[in-house]
Amino acid sequence: MPFLLLFAVLVWLFPLLGYAQVRETIIEDKFMTNKNDWPEDIQKDYFSASVDYGVYHLAHMRAKGSKCFDIKTNLYPGRNFFIEVEGKIVFGDQTNGFGIVWGKGSEGFFSFAITADGRFYVRKAKSGTNGEYLITPRVSSKIKKNGQSNVLRVQLDGNEYVFFINGQFVAHCMSKPFFGDNTGIILYGKQQVDITRFGVYGTPKFAITQNYTANLKVSGYAIDDGIDTDGTHMGNGNSKVERGETIRINVMLKNVGKGNAENLLAVVQTEDAGTTIVDVQKYIGLGSAATGESVQLSCKFAVGSTFDKESVKLKVDILDNERQLAQTVGVTVPLNVSIPRIVENSDDGKLSINLTFNNSVGHDINSFYPVTTRGLIDAVVVVIGVEDYVNLPKAKHALNDARIFYNYMTKVLDIKRSNAILLTNQNATASAIKNIFHSGGRLENISYTKVNNIIVYFSGLGVSDDDDSEPYILPYNADINNLKQTAVSVSEILKYVRSLQPLSAMFFFETSFAGVDRAGNAFTGSGGTMWSIPSLPSVTESNISMMYASAGEQPAPVTDDSNHGLFTHFLLKTLQEYANNSNALNMRDLFAAISQGMITTCAKQNLRIVPKINCINKEKIFLLK
Repeated sequence: MPFLLLFAVLVWLFPLLGYAQVRETIIEDKFMTNKNDWPEDIQKDYFSASVDYGVYHLAHMRAKGSKCFDIKTNLYPGRNFFIEVEGKIVFGDQTNGFGIVWGKGSEGFFSFAITADGRFYVRKAKSGTNGEYLITPRVSSKIKKNGQSNVLRVQLDGNEYVFFINGQFVAHCMSKPFFGDNTGIILYGKQQVDITRFGVYGTPKFAITQNYTANLKVSGYAIDDGIDTDGTHMGNGNSKVERGETIRINVMLKNVGKGNAENLLAVVQTEDAGTTIVDVQKYIGLGSAATGESVQLSCKFAVGSTFDKESVKLKVDILDNERQLAQTVGVTVPLNVSIPRIVENSDDGKLSINLTFNNSVGHDINSFYPVTTRGLIDAVVVVIGVEDYVNLPKAKHALNDARIFYNYMTKVLDIKRSNAILLTNQNATASAIKNIFHSGGRLENISYTKVNNIIVYFSGLGVSDDDDSEPYILPYNADINNLKQTAVSVSEILKYVRSLQPLSAMFFFETSFAGVDRAGNAFTGSGGTMWSIPSLPSVTESNISMMYASAGEQPAPVTDDSNHGLFTHFLLKTLQEYANNSNALNMRDLFAAISQGMITTCAKQNLRIVPKINCINKEKIFLLK
């Protein structure tokens, strides 16, 4: 009898405790618009998704299996949270249904689901296995049937997951480590479901201190992937961050601000699914640093064996002695790149860092992506790179150009991946490219609101028409004897983008339009002559910038140091530098930096190759704001 009484009290208290402990709204979506970038308009015949004025319509047409519709969410392991979803089954198998998915990553996820016939269950799904039930299917009178709406909630309370249906406690189980950062909705079996609300709520944010005048910047870091101080093996000891390893990292943080930093603390989190912070206390003591002095952060992180990113991102919240948030620092650590090893200072036994690192590996444009808040988050970007042609010479490094530029757009400028198009090699055919730049094409359809900024980037081969000197970019399957059908006119691209009336439009062409490859060898009859000088489109609007890797009959050279076209090398280098220093970057400053870099580099080889820009308002068009 006492046990039943205690259980009844706990059931009554759980909802109150949950709402009292968890106060920060992370996501609250009633689906009037797709503001949180949910999967939508998926081109599959067995599932679909669309946001429609207050309802997220979901369908999974297969009798077996499941489908997740999820988004990245700032839920950190160890912090209490709860997730709620409200929806109803419109049509489907009685033994299947829908629910909440959380902790989702490339290797698995967790789900809490209800079925049309009134059961609920909790599952852990793991790639390569059949998964397992954390709570086996059981009938609940709390579930509303016959197409009625239900509210599901999963809550992390300490070391337990607690589950509610329509505000009533139904079950609980021990918590498990996340697979990743995504949360969302899952459909099991053949189902059509309408979701009307989705919310994620977490513990309070740190209060922001008002009198903090210090400013910590990463001045260098070193790692150890060998044997840890306690004798445990972490990795293979080659001083590279690799998949499947545990890494001890020391980060040197220099105070470049005006005021002193006293008794600082740090909270470290990983930003990517597939990586975790291990064996570290919640608050890491950093000590104090006067202006010009440094403090050192030491922690360990593990990289999953199937981690699919090129670098590990760490987020460091710096707290003052009142545990108020002073600032947040990002640390990006590349994979498979030699990094200085942590060495022991024999004088005091402390670990130190080789601070020459940031002048070399630390700023490699292919792996170091600065964290910035100045990106064009309301932009769309089209990135095209063709290196291996069907009928034409190879465009050396064009594939790397496109991939890394795309990474800068989505990682540094923070452009949503749903607003970014990347076409490379065999996917960059004439029809695929033309399908982007026409009325009702992909460029119009990838954004659900008016586009403020458009960025277009091309790396590959170019040519000018012999008759009218019209410049063309050459797709993967281009035929230089039939340009109008198999190539894409720069003027037509410009004309279409103008019709969208964006606030700004920026074009970057890593190519020569002189009919020469990247070594300067002609692949057309008139290539590299005065007759092949392109007639580049004129720009009279104040919101458009067009930048080219070369002018006239010049080639577009490459640099093997970074495996890029020379124009793209200095474009990325400048963007990285300005983002790292939190400076705004307009077309004037960008073109000046690219020009200086290219002219100086080419002069060492007795070449005179200069980039070109058509823009009448260079100071007012910004790549970084």
